[in-house]
Amino acid sequence: MCSMSIPPRSPHLETICQQAIAGYTLKTGDSPVDTAKFERLLLSMIAASEKFLGKAVSARIFSAGMRSVVISVVGEHAERGSGAPATVVVKHFRRKDSATNSGGFGYLREKHGLSSLNSLVESSYSQLLGWDDDARFLILEYVLGTHLSEFLSVSSLSENGNAGQDASAHIAEGLDLWSNFWATQLNSTRQQTVQETFQRSLVTADARARYPGRMTSPQLAFKGLEKFVVDSGHSANNAYHRELEAQLSSIIFPDPAHSVLSSADFSPQNMLVSQSQRGTEVRGIDAEGTAIHHWALPVAEILLGFPSHPESRFEKLSTTASWHDACNTFYQQVYRGATYQTAADDPCVQAAVMTIRCTLIEQTGMLSPINRVL
Repeated sequence: MCSMSIPPRSPHLETICQQAIAGYTLKTGDSPVDTAKFERLLLSMIAASEKFLGKAVSARIFSAGMRSVVISVVGEHAERGSGAPATVVVKHFRRKDSATNSGGFGYLREKHGLSSLNSLVESSYSQLLGWDDDARFLILEYVLGTHLSEFLSVSSLSENGNAGQDASAHIAEGLDLWSNFWATQLNSTRQQTVQETFQRSLVTADARARYPGRMTSPQLAFKGLEKFVVDSGHSANNAYHRELEAQLSSIIFPDPAHSVLSSADFSPQNMLVSQSQRGTEVRGIDAEGTAIHHWALPVAEILLGFPSHPESRFEKLSTTASWHDACNTFYQQVYRGATYQTAADDPCVQAAVMTIRCTLIEQTGMLSPINRVL
C-alpha cells in the first residue's frame, strides 16, 4: 500500500472531515481535534480508506487518544451497480517509532497480531485489509455488535451489592461469553505454531527487539513493584523484593509450558457480541498489545473485575459469589499444570494478580490496588 499521508486537496473530503470533527466529543486523555494538524491527519486517513471503499460518503471519529486515532469511514461500494455502502476502520498510530519498534503497544503488534490471532481461531478478530507503514495506518474490517461490557451492568445492583434476577442472568451470560471466547483462544491447538510465527514476524520487522513478542512494556510492573516494596517499609533489592521480582518474572517471561498468545486485552469493552446464522458470536477489535504471556493473566483479570477496563467499573461485581464461580469455571478451562480448588489459591494466579496490580501502581501512582486481599 503506497503512502497516502499527504492527500490531494479535495473539497469533498474536507467536508466529510469537518463533519466528523464537529460530531466528536472529546474524551479523557484525548488530544485536540480542532487543529490544522489533526485535520490533515484525518484527511489522510479518509483518503486512505477510498482505496477499499471507492468514494467516501461519511466518517466518524471513534477515538483521538495520545497513542492512536481510530475512525470509521462509509463509502460507495466498489461495485457501482450494487449501490450498497461499505465501511472500514482506519487506525493511525501517533508514535513515529511504532512501525519499527515492537517493544510496546503499537503498530507492529497490531499489524502482525491480527493475522496471528485469526490463525488461532478463524475470524475471532477484525480482519486486516491493508496498511501503510510510512503513515502508520492500518485499514481494518468494520465489525458490528454490542460491546460485551454492556452485558455486565452495575446500574441494577442494590446497595448491598446484589443484582436482581434479570440482571444476574444478563451478567452471567456476559461472563460466559467472555470465558468461552478466551478459553477458545488460549486452548487453540495452533498456539505453539502461531507463537513462533508471531515472534518471527516481529523479529523480521524489528531486528532490535529485546523481547520479541513478549508482554508490552514489561518494566512497568517491575517499577511498580519497587514502589510497593519501599512503601511497605522494605529496602529495594532486599530478599523480600527479590522474591516478589521472581514471581513477576515468572508471569512476564513465562516458561514455554505456561505461554499463550493473545491480544492481551481482556477488557470486555473491546469485545463485540453479534447474532448471525451461526448463533451468538464474540469478536475482538483491538490487537495493539498482542503478546505471548502467561495463561494466568486473563484469570487474574476476571478475578479482579477487569481492572484494565476504563474506570475499573466491574470491581463491585467481582466480589459477588456468582462472579467468583464464573472465575473458577474459567480457571478450570485454561489452567496448565497442577490445579487448585479455586483460582485464588493458585500461586500462578496470585503472581499474575500481583503483576497487574504493580503495573497499575506505576500507571496510576496509587498504591492501593495491590493491597486488596483476595
